[in-house]
Amino acid sequence: MLHFTLFLVLSLWSSAYAAPKQQAPIEVNAELQSVVLNKALWFLEDQDSRYSAEHIQNQEFLDQFAPTTRRSPNFGFTNASVWARVPLINTSNQPLDVIVSEAYALVDSIDFWVVHPLTGTVEHARMGDQIGNDKNRQFDRLPSFRAKLLPGESWLLMRIQTQGSAIYNVTLFHESDFYETKTKEYAFLYTCLGILTVMAFYNFFIWLQLRKLAYLIYCGFIITMVIQTTAYSGLTVHFLDDYTGAMNRGYIFVANLAALFACLFPLVFLSLRGRHPWLERLCYFGIFLSLVTNVCLLHSYNLGAKTSILAASMASIITLTCGIVCSLKRYRPAYFFTL
Repeated sequence: MLHFTLFLVLSLWSSAYAAPKQQAPIEVNAELQSVVLNKALWFLEDQDSRYSAEHIQNQEFLDQFAPTTRRSPNFGFTNASVWARVPLINTSNQPLDVIVSEAYALVDSIDFWVVHPLTGTVEHARMGDQIGNDKNRQFDRLPSFRAKLLPGESWLLMRIQTQGSAIYNVTLFHESDFYETKTKEYAFLYTCLGILTVMAFYNFFIWLQLRKLAYLIYCGFIITMVIQTTAYSGLTVHFLDDYTGAMNRGYIFVANLAALFACLFPLVFLSLRGRHPWLERLCYFGIFLSLVTNVCLLHSYNLGAKTSILAASMASIITLTCGIVCSLKRYRPAYFFTL
């Protein structure tokens, strides 16, 4: 009897586990402001990139999607085409003008489709930092897709193809709320970039007066941070007609330069040469690692991106270590450096 009971429980449990789940739709109406879609998305990792736009209305294709087991929709460095889908239901009687926005700017290529099953119509846009001068993207720094949701059910499908990290961070906006949100974002970004630019000019003028190398190095670090932030935030699309290089290999190259300046600055500012040999060697190691990373970038974008993360992490650790050790040694400039 006990064995039969266990068998019955296990059978019921496995049946419930194997039962297909229904993807919950996102309801939208005229009162919609914005909704983050990440947790509602189902995914498909197409390892051979064998699916295309021709399959987006194929039920057999759609049935392969499943919820992700990851904490967030970050698929890391992958050669697969990563698809995502979510059903949307417009509960109002009128079409809604919405904007779907992907918050990660450094994606090589992302496709958006909105499929209206009742009418059979499909809206599509493709953008990304390897698409070139994409007119679809000129109205925002991020990959953002304008669509019109007809009353009833629609399907939103997306596909990311990239040499970098495949990250989904998708928000659905009502068009009016989108522009209100973007106004605040742009104000914040340009304020930060303005402060950094003023700091760069300030240190450059100090260098002109004192001719001390430390100020010129710090100026170089700030400039690389400005360029890096501009690329990472997607603002580059507003300044360059062809932004493919600046937001791809160019971004990693500048990030490595920033790591190089970050290791070079404590070497000069804290006068480590001869005073702290092991800290001096640590800084030289960080500089060497930054240079090696750019050589890796010439060989492969994927390898360059991975080693760039290592170089940036090491630069942060090295800079902080130098500041803390010299502060403990009661070297006065180190107090200001560490703070």
